Amino acid sequence: MRAARVTFAAVAAWMCGCGLTPTKEAHPEDVEKPAPSAADGSCDGVPVVAAASLFGGPYQLVDEGARPAEGSRVAFEGAPQGIAMCSQKGCAFECCDNACGAATDCPYALTVGKYNRVCLSNAAFTCGGTDCSGYCTPFSTRAQSSYRFVGTVRYPKGTLGGAVLEVTGYCKL
Repeated sequence: MRAARVTFAAVAAWMCGCGLTPTKEAHPEDVEKPAPSAADGSCDGVPVVAAASLFGGPYQLVDEGARPAEGSRVAFEGAPQGIAMCSQKGCAFECCDNACGAATDCPYALTVGKYNRVCLSNAAFTCGGTDCSGYCTPFSTRAQSSYRFVGTVRYPKGTLGGAVLEVTGYCKL
C-alpha cells in the first residue's frame, strides 16, 4: 500500500513537471473597456449609497426603513467582480475547456464582506469563454478600476440577503 502511494505521488509529480496540468490562458475579451469618467458629471445627481449599509449581517438585509426603497434610483461605487459559472465536467490532468457563462441578473457583483453582494444587472454585462480561458465584459473578470454604477435597486425574494442594481449607466472613478 505504501509503495502504491509513493508511485502515484511520483507519477503525479512527473505529470505536473511535464506541463500536463490545467493551465489558464488570457482571453482577448477579458480586458476593461473604456468608460466615461465621473469627472464629466454624467453619473451625478443620484444619491450614492454605501453597499455595506444595505446589510445587517451575513446574508441579511437591513430593515426596509433603513435601506433605499425598492425601485429607488441610487448609485453604488466599487470594483466589480465577474461572476462566471462553468460546467462541472471532470478533468484529471488536462484543461477541459468547460463552457462558462453568467446569470443574466448577476454577471457582476460588488462584494460586501464575505457573505453579501450587490448584483449589477445590465443586458450588456456578460461572462463567457471556458474554464481555461474565461472572460467577463465590459470590466473583465477582476476589474482593476473602481466605478460608480447608477440604476434602480431591487431586493428579490428568495435570495440570500442580496440586492440587485438594474444598471442604467456607469462612470469610471
